[in-house]
Amino acid sequence: MWEEWTTAQIALILSGLSLLLALSSFVWNIWSKFIYPKPQLQVRIRFNIAVGEGTNEVPGSIALECINHGPGEIKVQSAIGFVKDGHILSKAKRGLLRAYENWPYSLQQAAFGETPGLPTRLAVGESFVVNFSEKILKGGNLKNLGFQDGFGREHFADRLGRTALRRASKVAS
Repeated sequence: MWEEWTTAQIALILSGLSLLLALSSFVWNIWSKFIYPKPQLQVRIRFNIAVGEGTNEVPGSIALECINHGPGEIKVQSAIGFVKDGHILSKAKRGLLRAYENWPYSLQQAAFGETPGLPTRLAVGESFVVNFSEKILKGGNLKNLGFQDGFGREHFADRLGRTALRRASKVAS
């Protein structure tokens, strides 16, 4: 082909590679922003107590809330927990949790894997809250809480929620 590469030939090849890179990033941006956008779920952990007349015998609860920040509707499938044994080399596991059916009015818990109100569809700006017994903190193995969406993606609580969960686990153990 060419025996000796000139500066113009090298510049032409590099320009062609730059054009391919720019074109592929442009296609990826269009694909991810407009053709197939993924809704963002924000997950928060709160600790609730019942206040008022006759609520002395109602235990506190851990409230797990998810808020859909869009850009589209999302199907929330189940509530999950991130469980890790105390061993350094142990692999983390996802666990299904037992939620209260109607806290604070009823302390009846749903069956494992059956979170009351789930699966549900959340439009942009809507939220969903599920309450758990504080007994799930016993043992200190629960590291995080979150939700699984209809595509199998997992959305866990942020750093602030993990810190609060870790502190509450130490108090409960």
